[in-house]
Amino acid sequence: MEDACVANCRANLSRKITKWSLLQNGLETDNKQRDLNEETKTNSTIPPLVYACATMWHETRFEMVQLLKSLFRLDEDQFNRAETYKFAKEEKEKGTNETNLHVPEDYYEFEAHIMFDDAFNDEGRVNDFVKTFASVINESASAVHGEAIELEKPFLFNTIYGGQVIYRLPGGNLMFIHLKDKSKIRHKKRWSQVMYMYYLLGYRLTTEISHKILKEAEENSTGVEVSESLDDFDIKLKTKAENTFLLALDGDVDFTPGSVRLLIDRMRKDERVGAACGRIHPIGSGPIVWYQKFEYAVAHWLQKATEHVLGCVLCSPGCFSLFRGSALMDNNVMKKYTLLPSEASHHLMYDQGEDRWLCTLLLQQGYRVDYSAGADAFTYAPEGFNEYFNQRKRWGPSTLANIMSLLQDSKNTVKTNSNISWLYIFYQASLMVATLIGPATILMMIAGAFVAVFGTDLVMSYIASLIPAILYFIICVTCSKKIQLIVAQILSGLYVIIMMVVLVGVIITAVTESPFHPSVVFLIGIVAIFVFAALCHPREWSNLIFGFLYFILVPSGFLILIIYSLCNLNDVSWGTRESGTSEAKVKQKKGVLSKILYPYHKLKKSLSISRNSEKDAYINLLKSMTDVMEQSKMTKKRTSSEGDLREVIVDTGNKREEKETENSKAQFMPSTVFFCFIFGHVILIKTHQKVKEVKSNKDSGTGWIANCVFPGTYTEMKEQEANFWRIFVNEYLEPIKEDKDKEKKVEEELRELRNNVCGGMALINLLWISVNFLFQLRRPTVVTFVKLENGEEIKTDILGLLFIIFFTLILLIQFCGMIMHRWGTFLHLVAITEIPNPFKSKGGNTVKEVRRFCKVTQADQFVEITSEEEMMKEQKYIKQQIFSLQETGRKDNVGHYEEESPTDLASILRYTQTRERDLNSMEATRYNKNTSKTEEAKRVRFAGTAEAKRNIRETIMRNRGMETDNVDTQQGENFSYSGGLMQRRLCRSKRDAKHF
Repeated sequence: MEDACVANCRANLSRKITKWSLLQNGLETDNKQRDLNEETKTNSTIPPLVYACATMWHETRFEMVQLLKSLFRLDEDQFNRAETYKFAKEEKEKGTNETNLHVPEDYYEFEAHIMFDDAFNDEGRVNDFVKTFASVINESASAVHGEAIELEKPFLFNTIYGGQVIYRLPGGNLMFIHLKDKSKIRHKKRWSQVMYMYYLLGYRLTTEISHKILKEAEENSTGVEVSESLDDFDIKLKTKAENTFLLALDGDVDFTPGSVRLLIDRMRKDERVGAACGRIHPIGSGPIVWYQKFEYAVAHWLQKATEHVLGCVLCSPGCFSLFRGSALMDNNVMKKYTLLPSEASHHLMYDQGEDRWLCTLLLQQGYRVDYSAGADAFTYAPEGFNEYFNQRKRWGPSTLANIMSLLQDSKNTVKTNSNISWLYIFYQASLMVATLIGPATILMMIAGAFVAVFGTDLVMSYIASLIPAILYFIICVTCSKKIQLIVAQILSGLYVIIMMVVLVGVIITAVTESPFHPSVVFLIGIVAIFVFAALCHPREWSNLIFGFLYFILVPSGFLILIIYSLCNLNDVSWGTRESGTSEAKVKQKKGVLSKILYPYHKLKKSLSISRNSEKDAYINLLKSMTDVMEQSKMTKKRTSSEGDLREVIVDTGNKREEKETENSKAQFMPSTVFFCFIFGHVILIKTHQKVKEVKSNKDSGTGWIANCVFPGTYTEMKEQEANFWRIFVNEYLEPIKEDKDKEKKVEEELRELRNNVCGGMALINLLWISVNFLFQLRRPTVVTFVKLENGEEIKTDILGLLFIIFFTLILLIQFCGMIMHRWGTFLHLVAITEIPNPFKSKGGNTVKEVRRFCKVTQADQFVEITSEEEMMKEQKYIKQQIFSLQETGRKDNVGHYEEESPTDLASILRYTQTRERDLNSMEATRYNKNTSKTEEAKRVRFAGTAEAKRNIRETIMRNRGMETDNVDTQQGENFSYSGGLMQRRLCRSKRDAKHF
């Protein structure tokens, strides 16, 4: 069926290309062969396109600000590099070799997408989380750029899945906010990932390539063979997909543009790299976060580094990872990623650890997953004991399930993936064995400490160590999760004391027997490896401080947590952020102490509200008056625009004015069939016919727009993209209907899986404990490996010695892997660092100086749009870009920036140096509090009017000895409405540079 759809699609495209060729060439076609390798040669020259895709789910205000600031920083960095790339490319095309100019290779394109899960309440309006997000957008932009910034008003679109809000960022890039209604589309992280992958790769990418091929066929005067055009489509689609990257983000992540560039470098180095992840740093406060800091550090220092060196990283976390578009478009990756669970084990792999499962699919298809230690990202970790246990309850079984799936299919994986060898499979199998016997190992360690410290016999020591674990196992099987977590906290505190006994036992063994005892040597070796690893990561050495906390909480993390996770396999809930944090729900969760203190807190809150209520009332009144005045001005000046559109201006007073615009002649491609490849599926959409409107609440509810917190313009989406969303949602993302019988069957299957897994784990660990107990009790085979000076010998059983050797070999392998990975990271950082050559002229640093010029202009004040006519032109251009994206897949098909070409390098360098001196002077003046000029500078700096900014500009020009009479005239002649705030500012700075 799929092959037939593909053949039908290609046949339609063939007929269309043939028709154009015959019309233009008088029924004569030229059979001239073209070199198809030209497209493959441009693979390295195509600038990478980075889609930053964040999934949000009940984040706090501070977490939202952290994400938005990261996106605004990326937007600013991309703008600077884009302007540098444009300047260098134009200079190179002119043939100027005086400055040894080279086109920079670190330029990339950028676009942001935010998938907002559960964005609506029961009344169909946006909830408090969306309102909070909307309120911090301008605040985040202002924090990044160091001055008050208000973005242009967004465009609002009603969609089948909820709503879409599109902002233009200061750097001219677009930010899409997809508001998902869980009653209209599937929610949770995996389905949000499916949503943006299919939209960006299945629709936008193929739309762009098909539009380009059809346009070339229409404009080609010589004519080409139909088969060659289709080959061109395949080559261009593959090449573009290989240079299209999806940056997966969580809603609370904090990162820098440098981290993203490091991941891009990993991708461009090897086209078989399907994903790359960075170094994740947990942030927060409290002992649970301190424990995770050391846990994350050891996992990245040793485990991920070794996986990268030996083969591939098994998990690229979804909080900060870069995925290659062509790898995701593989038929057995994205198509399989959309499957619903059909077995009990699928619930663990598909929904509990979707990031690890996606990487498993990439590995099984032959792609590589890399780890870049220099790409740092920060994310909030659970701060509470219950939240931490619930998160790891989801991660632990998912990790075991995915590794087991990889080991079971190891033969095919080794055959398919050239980066995975049998040595790597053996290494992962060894780690799996160590994980399975981990609980028993902890219990035997505790029993040995009892013998060494308290002098109890071996039998009583084993009984004392086994009783708490067995009792907790029974509690987890029979009692509720609330009781399980309470008992887990109590046992964790008890085991902290026991681990202190273990530490004392090791010291006693070292003193009374020998410092060369296997247990003593093993512990000292582990500490030495951790210390050396911290020295190899000098910027992260502080994590070593939490190593002692990690040591005393080992039973909690490797015994109690494993029992809790396995005994709750039948619970497939997310575990964290399950519900909002409204005040009513917080009241229900109050403890005894909180109930005692709550009346005082409530009284204090009411007093503060009454004290500030009058002031807040005046502020809100002024805000509402200002908004109404602005909206009234916009309404009076609004003119009709092109297209078959319905425009609604949304204001804060929940009023809107609708205006039907007349149909205008729009330029469309003459194609009658649009095709969209979606990973094995082909969607045919006829563009010359109107698709019947879906008369349902799903696609027609606009109540959220009338009461929206985004004060923007409501516009109907282009029919082509609207059709895609309808077909796609109906095919893949319709909400799963409740089926009581099926849910009951799934519960029974999960319970049966839980019983089998728990029974197997209990059997394995009991057998391991029994064998070790018998070897220690009877000592059938004793090994003497150290003879002391006094004639005494250190003896140990052979099984315990083999066990220590086994873990020592794993640690040594990880230690060697870390050393090799650190060397590779060092070479990578050296390769991307710009080191000036003292034997070359200053012209060799042209790219660096131009980028410095772009960064210097960021300190200038933004050029404000003061007239409504200019604002309307700006909004018109943004709308054209959005419609171009919806129809052709690219926003730059509406025209290029209407700016004059960059000035010469010498003028740019002189302007940069002068501007830096001005900035330093202004900074010194700002901190000189004893002069009257300081107060004037403060008033001017924080003034939000165009007059104040014009005064600043005239002052700077006077300091440079320039004429100021014609400054505004020059600025108005070539002013462009196409580049956003930063583009307007840079255009002004380029004109200023010509005066030097």
